[in-house]
Amino acid sequence: MTRKTRLFVDAAPLVDSHLSGVGHATYQVVEELSRDTAFTETHQIVLLIALGTRARLSKWHFNQAVVPRSLPLPGRVFNWLLKHNALPWMDLFLGRGVYLFPNFRNWPLLHSRSYTYVHDVAFARHPETVEPRNLVHLRKNVARWIRRSTKVVTVSTTSKQELAEEFGIDPADIVVARNGVDPTRYRRSDPARIDATKRNFGIAGDFIVYVGNIEPRKNLLRLIAAYRSLPKTLTDRYQLVMVGSGGWLNEEIVEAIGRARHDGYRIVRPSRFVEDAEIVDLYSGARCAVLPSFHEGFGMPVLEALACGTRVVASDLGSIREAGGDLVAYCDPLSVESIAAALKQTIETEPAEDFLSRAQKHVENYSWRRTAEIIKQLVL
Repeated sequence: MTRKTRLFVDAAPLVDSHLSGVGHATYQVVEELSRDTAFTETHQIVLLIALGTRARLSKWHFNQAVVPRSLPLPGRVFNWLLKHNALPWMDLFLGRGVYLFPNFRNWPLLHSRSYTYVHDVAFARHPETVEPRNLVHLRKNVARWIRRSTKVVTVSTTSKQELAEEFGIDPADIVVARNGVDPTRYRRSDPARIDATKRNFGIAGDFIVYVGNIEPRKNLLRLIAAYRSLPKTLTDRYQLVMVGSGGWLNEEIVEAIGRARHDGYRIVRPSRFVEDAEIVDLYSGARCAVLPSFHEGFGMPVLEALACGTRVVASDLGSIREAGGDLVAYCDPLSVESIAAALKQTIETEPAEDFLSRAQKHVENYSWRRTAEIIKQLVL
């Protein structure tokens, strides 16, 4: 029997306490590859995780083509060695194969190919929006990680162009694997579910929803200012619901939310973690979703909202246009007036009768199966 090639995946994003966008993408790619019988006849997928975290993988229910394997060091020690560029050749300990790194960082390898995701270059283009310690870490290491990767993977043509410009990479060495959306999870919720989720979070009546981290790159100070500038008839009717984990450098954002509430504006920020199914309910129930970011590698909330049949207001960025096409109301992220105008027009205008069908057809172009097929062709 021919020995299978091993695809080693840095599965750290799958064992985080709260699953990030990178975690979702990692899961979807692994799940799709594990279902590909032609691939699993020749490859075994090995998920590499820190010591003591194996139990956290059990919630994913991968099939037998996927096996977990603990790294030979505790997470803190391993990360310290990685941070200080002191890791040995890891394939001497873990074995030869192909290594997939889904979140910027990678490890030194002696005999193995590797493919590293660099999702965006916000740290280079908008350093003021990045948490200072992480900024230092990325500036110090990303160029090195890129050099020792066989090819770089990114999530949009825009991000590919920015990577080539910032790091002098040959575009032929950058592979675009756009993110997908799972239609079994992201689809329009029934009204009863929407109403129940709204009650759980104290949302009364109509609302606008933002989904993403509470951090500077998302341009939330301007979003709040734009919301406050809307006519009172609209802010009285439409709450602004801001769903997201506490990020970094967000003190001003939290203060702006507090001031707006004090001034009578109905901004809802859930105090607990919002589950994925609840996010689908909020997308489905919203008058529109809004993503006013300064910079995005791709803009997953745009696709997720469209999959739920909800209109979107978003920044006029190349990466977001790749996700949203002509279904999104675009605005200038540097202009409060532009954000407010796009919100006002979207709120006040009834969606076209065929919007839901157009959105569903658009979303079909972004399947995780297609994403996994691109990764598969790299690995083979």
